[in-house]
Amino acid sequence: MLKTNCRNSNMNNSKIRNVVLFGATGTVGAYAAIAIQQAGYNVIAVGRRKSDNGFFGNRGMTYVSLDIADKNSYDV
Repeated sequence: MLKTNCRNSNMNNSKIRNVVLFGATGTVGAYAAIAIQQAGYNVIAVGRRKSDNGFFGNRGMTYVSLDIADKNSYDV
């Protein structure tokens, strides 16, 4: 589980905290997404694969297919 030490009292309240995780479809990225979510964050998982086959959706995370090296895959 991801452990964090937060000195900023604003981070310890009930505000929604979002993390956009690039590389989420890789082995390390998938485990990182789960750990980050278990630490209380809302995870937006980003990867090059066209589909996550439900991996992130089944765990309550949003998945976005995006290749950051391809300018046509996102709006600037």
